[in-house]
Amino acid sequence: MKLLGAWKEIHLDHIRDIAERLGLGAVNAVLFSLDEGIELIVPVARDYCLLLIVSNFANIQDALAGLRVTVERLRKDIE
Repeated sequence: MKLLGAWKEIHLDHIRDIAERLGLGAVNAVLFSLDEGIELIVPVARDYCLLLIVSNFANIQDALAGLRVTVERLRKDIE
């Protein structure tokens, strides 16, 4: 699980760098739609992210709303 989290953090860092170079603004979330399900990656702090893996049938808006609440709690703990 730690290896998967580290790999996704690398993906997120690359996506952040690309968005910054293109002047697209901050990355709030990244969604990967896969055959086996959906991965949502949300930045917590510069070196931390939260990864949620859900079914293809999950309500993505609900998942993102829950992640945002969780991220705010994690940010308070980290600071």
